[in-house]
Amino acid sequence: TVIAFLEGILSRLLFIILIVVYYFEWIDLTQFIHLFVLSYFAQTILMCSYLFKTDRPSLIIQKSQFTSIGLKKIIGYGLLLTLTNVSSLSLKHLDAVLIGKYWDLSYVGVFAVAAYISLIIEIPLNSLERISHAKVAQGFANNDIESIKKIYYQSVKYLMLIGGLLLVGIISNVHELLGLLPEEYQAGANVTIISCCAAFLNVSTGVNTSIIFNSSKYIYGTVLLFVLMALALILNIWLIPLYGMVGAAMATGALAVIYNVSKYFIILFSFKMQPYNATTIKILMIIALSFLVAFILPEIDNIYLSMIMKTVVISSVYLGLTYLLKIVPEFHKYLLGTKGK
Repeated sequence: TVIAFLEGILSRLLFIILIVVYYFEWIDLTQFIHLFVLSYFAQTILMCSYLFKTDRPSLIIQKSQFTSIGLKKIIGYGLLLTLTNVSSLSLKHLDAVLIGKYWDLSYVGVFAVAAYISLIIEIPLNSLERISHAKVAQGFANNDIESIKKIYYQSVKYLMLIGGLLLVGIISNVHELLGLLPEEYQAGANVTIISCCAAFLNVSTGVNTSIIFNSSKYIYGTVLLFVLMALALILNIWLIPLYGMVGAAMATGALAVIYNVSKYFIILFSFKMQPYNATTIKILMIIALSFLVAFILPEIDNIYLSMIMKTVVISSVYLGLTYLLKIVPEFHKYLLGTKGK
């Protein structure tokens, strides 16, 4: 969707462009900050323009909807979601704050950039969740559990497949990517690797957040986030003084495991949905073989040529194995249909 593109892709693309421009010293720090703020202002303008073009937003309150649902339920649900968003936002920035407390502030910058790279893996999930929220909510409203089950199962398979390709591509090129930045950023390689594994775990569990927070079990999700907040504080205070920014990445990885495993069991016990099967094993095999190919590729001194070579070879192997193992049956049907014509 347009909104998903503006929030999930355009904002990150503009940020990367600004980083590159600042790196080559075409702008100073003050200009970088001004342009960074303007990029979000431009994003807001574009979103508002799209909203007014596709819909007719109004400040008039429709009292009939409040009376039919119940004002107390609406306020209660809204407060819980607000607390959930606050907890989620706090979890994203707690590690950087604590790194600044226990280590030099320069480590915060290296950690932020190194961890930011892993967010590329989560772009497909973020985009899909914006669509799935409405579909899943409609499914629960109509008591159509089968449609929700289909969305959940398909999201796990395709997000794991796409996330796996991004995981192999980023980790295989991690030193080249950080090599585009000043030398001190090479210290963030392990942070990127751990953060990418955590991000892959997030996408591999599909749209489980949409299912939990649009169902009657949304309270479980809120409680889980509060527990994670406490665990994040404990893990970061313990690991950061010992291992620095790598410790922060380890804490993030541990929290990703706890959060996603918990959501998996909430959905399993509440709705009897289990999305993992033989296809999951095939995808994991493809990822492992692609990593093996990346490991045996020869080293090239030129960073740009190295990234191009690795990306082309890894993508070819990954997509080739995906085709041979028939992970995406729709693709084979399309090819057969094309040949038939």
